[in-house]
Amino acid sequence: MAMGNPGWQKGVSGNPLGSAAPGARREKIILSALERAIKQDDKDRIRKGLEKILDLFAAGEEWAIQFVADRCDGKPTQQLDMRVERPIRELSREELLRIAAGSSEGDTVPGPSDGEATQLH
Repeated sequence: MAMGNPGWQKGVSGNPLGSAAPGARREKIILSALERAIKQDDKDRIRKGLEKILDLFAAGEEWAIQFVADRCDGKPTQQLDMRVERPIRELSREELLRIAAGSSEGDTVPGPSDGEATQLH
């Protein structure tokens, strides 16, 4: 078997569990129900449901305010901390010099041999 080929046959899923696998996309139940109601021309029910949410929004119900804000303005961008901590012995000399100098990526730090500034990339 070739190194690059993990043994999958062409056209065969690498995820035999399909949507049952952890992390798989889940069915959008509410969206599906709304689509069914719209197809059945039951717009009055949808309007009443939305009016109820708007009444709760106007009354200051926190979940309703968040619900409306998320749908009108979109959910806020989520910031993730992607720092990876590594043991000191795994850091390169250049990384250690940058840390010791208290500088960040792109700043100048003492060069490895003569003490002159070196531009980091």
